[in-house]
Amino acid sequence: SRDYLGLTILKIINQLRFKLISFWTNAAIKSQESLQLIARVRLASAVLVLGCICLSHTAGTLQAADVEYHWNRISEGRWIGSDFWANRLQDWEVRNDRLECIADQAKLSLRTAHVLTHPLIDRHEPFRMEVQLGLTNEDGTVTPNSAAGFLIGAGNGGMDYRAASIIHQFRGPGAGLLAGVRPNGTLFFDDFERPGSLNASVSISGALDRTGWKVIDVDSVESGSPASNILDGNHATIWHTQWKEKKPVHPHYVVIDMQSEQGFNGIAYQPRIEQTAGRIKRFQLYASNNPEDWGKPLKEGSLPDNGELQIIRFDSTQARFLKLVALDAHLERPSTTIAELYVLEGNENAIPVDAPIEKLMAGRLVLYGEPIENEKYKLRLSLFTSDPDVPLQTREMEVDGQRLIGNVAIAAHPGQISGDDECGVYWFNALKLSGTRFKQMPERSFGPILATQYTLHENTLKMTAQLAPVSVEDADSARLFINKADEWNLVSTGAVIRPGNTVQLRVENWDSSKDVPFRVEYVAKDWDGTRKIHAWSGIIRKEPLRKKELVIAGFTGNHNMSHRIGQTPFDWRTGSWFPHTDVTKHVAIHDPDVLFFSGDQIYEGRSPTFADREHLLDDYLYKWYLWCWAYRDIARDIPCITIPDDHDVYQGNLWGEAGRPIHRDHFGGYVHPAEFVRMVERTQTSHLPDPFDATPVEQGIGVYYTDMTYGRVSFAILEDRKFKSGCAGRLPPTGTARPDHINDPSFDVMLADVDGVQLLGQRQLDFLDHWSQDWKQADMKIALSQTIFAGMATHHGGGLEYLIADLDSNGWPQSGRNRAIEALRKGFAFHLAGDQHLATIVHHGIDDHRDSIWSFCVPSIANFYPRKWMPKSIGSNRPLTAPSWQGDH
Repeated sequence: SRDYLGLTILKIINQLRFKLISFWTNAAIKSQESLQLIARVRLASAVLVLGCICLSHTAGTLQAADVEYHWNRISEGRWIGSDFWANRLQDWEVRNDRLECIADQAKLSLRTAHVLTHPLIDRHEPFRMEVQLGLTNEDGTVTPNSAAGFLIGAGNGGMDYRAASIIHQFRGPGAGLLAGVRPNGTLFFDDFERPGSLNASVSISGALDRTGWKVIDVDSVESGSPASNILDGNHATIWHTQWKEKKPVHPHYVVIDMQSEQGFNGIAYQPRIEQTAGRIKRFQLYASNNPEDWGKPLKEGSLPDNGELQIIRFDSTQARFLKLVALDAHLERPSTTIAELYVLEGNENAIPVDAPIEKLMAGRLVLYGEPIENEKYKLRLSLFTSDPDVPLQTREMEVDGQRLIGNVAIAAHPGQISGDDECGVYWFNALKLSGTRFKQMPERSFGPILATQYTLHENTLKMTAQLAPVSVEDADSARLFINKADEWNLVSTGAVIRPGNTVQLRVENWDSSKDVPFRVEYVAKDWDGTRKIHAWSGIIRKEPLRKKELVIAGFTGNHNMSHRIGQTPFDWRTGSWFPHTDVTKHVAIHDPDVLFFSGDQIYEGRSPTFADREHLLDDYLYKWYLWCWAYRDIARDIPCITIPDDHDVYQGNLWGEAGRPIHRDHFGGYVHPAEFVRMVERTQTSHLPDPFDATPVEQGIGVYYTDMTYGRVSFAILEDRKFKSGCAGRLPPTGTARPDHINDPSFDVMLADVDGVQLLGQRQLDFLDHWSQDWKQADMKIALSQTIFAGMATHHGGGLEYLIADLDSNGWPQSGRNRAIEALRKGFAFHLAGDQHLATIVHHGIDDHRDSIWSFCVPSIANFYPRKWMPKSIGSNRPLTAPSWQGDH
């Protein structure tokens, strides 16, 4: 075609542009049309005029190969490059000189690798995407439900590009448009913002196009088997009438709206393939332009009992609505099932259309977008295999140009399997993005240095550089430079620590009297195959020794998605809280001196994906990298104290019991391997000042409790979970199904204060005793921990269940709580913490009300587990106009 010819010519021109070749002919410049052609080519250094060939306008405005990505040029490993974000980390890998989506489970629907630096913008001009791809499944039969291709328009241009970059798996507004290929070479478009299925659809020769058709009426539906399944093109999904709780008897019916009047002379009914139950025996078929008036049956009769496609022919008719009535079923059971229903025209045999190829081992997928009238686009998807110039198959569709705005991504779908089928595992290489509708935004690249955190204490700078999962083929260390007198000086080098990909950097005798620019450098292969220095920079702030007010920003509970994630449809535009720009922008306005993240920096489930404990380390890093992405711009310039809590180590609650291994969290201990716990703590806490006593606890799990003096404020950084005793098996029955939730009115809470249990543990109490007496360079003391030493929520969960006591809070054990508060009281300390989601300011008491410290539990960043403080008792010693929940309790 002219477009393909034009693109080929432009590619040749592009290759010649540096040779400064200029051919001018009188014939080529005589006409105004030829001059316009020259203008459209827009060569910066040379013009090649081909007077005998007229390029189409759409081809002329394309610039061939604006950007190309060849994964055989970068190092092998889980990091797929700084211009990409992989969903999920554990689902993609550079290996065998290409990018492979290694997700091989049917439950891992649509995996994506988003291009960060080249979005489609609101510009009515053509674009082109191209990628080499194929299956890695050399043997075996691949499920026809698998697919690979392009996701375009993710985020619709209205989402932060980082939020749009985690779009995968779930359909709904903002999810974009999928242009893909099946393992047999069949091409398809799928609007991922509409309900539907990624399962392969079966094309029937002679059948009408069912795009937009709907089921508008049905007499009975079993949950999970909707009537819409009869139009999804998937013979494995069915409509099933009720059979579990209710068993309505025949007749059963379904009504289809074909959206406009159609001419047809038959239907093709696909029964349930593998089971006889529900297959239609006697039927009646009606057609009408009025769904309230059906008249006499168009056709009636009986159908055989088998799973083959069954053809029902009749005289040609015109109608918009179709109604199929099942009078009874084989096996004489009350239910009806239908896998698929097609409407036929003409006399062609109604048989499944043959696939273009047997198995797609290698091919080139090209998506071309051509602007047409009324701000619309024609999308043309082509697959090339043996002949590089002639497509094996092409499919087209029209779409509103606004739908294309947003991220583009490579996509792969393993597919639902049945029988001996395998999930499809796909490879990709040589991704090319062309056209001026793509905008180059290199500032959006992410990695290999993802973030840094630092602290200053007693003239020692400690910094953690968090790297992407860099390859062992790349550098084994990173370097820290600081700028002095306009020169960059190397001050520290740190090795890449695996697992976790962290680098610990340290500088002694730090001069904290002024702001110091820093730069962290790491060397890794770039897209041209050469080793490149990648840098991340910021400022180590001057210590605020003379400020009258020290500003601390406190954070806790960092959920990335609304609780509706996983529901269909899921609105990505409103349901994604990541990257929390509302929080970070407001925090930046306050210009804090210290950042404090008190725990649950990540949530293991639905944030944005399920807890994948089979790939535990990578699953944590995938979610931890999202935290880095969201907060790195404030953390790089401000001292940041970060400590993990229960969800960071993939536990619903954490009673650490000094590090022992345990099978259930409430018995006390760590559920997951010690290597995982050590990695989590290393990513979040290795930049903190050195521990007060670095002796590990059980399983070799380290400790990080320590102090930090900064801005003449002395901080005690505590681990109020690691030494805490478990509650299960140590208390009387609680009245609930949980050992940590007590709501039995007859339960004496004093009985919960059993002997031998602890909260902070003796080691941390000894530390606090020392810290409370050390006032060197300090005018005030503040303790930081995961949560406050009180039970300040009376109602929990979605139903706001009333509790007498919550043993996950640090109000328990009472004796341990009192020892902790007494230790803080010695230092006149303020206590800042989080975890409980509910913002609470408390004046604590031990022997009497208000005889001890003040604490502030900061509100959650984003969460969907509600708590409420509404005690049944009325608070005493409160202002007359104050609500009853205030005062002394």
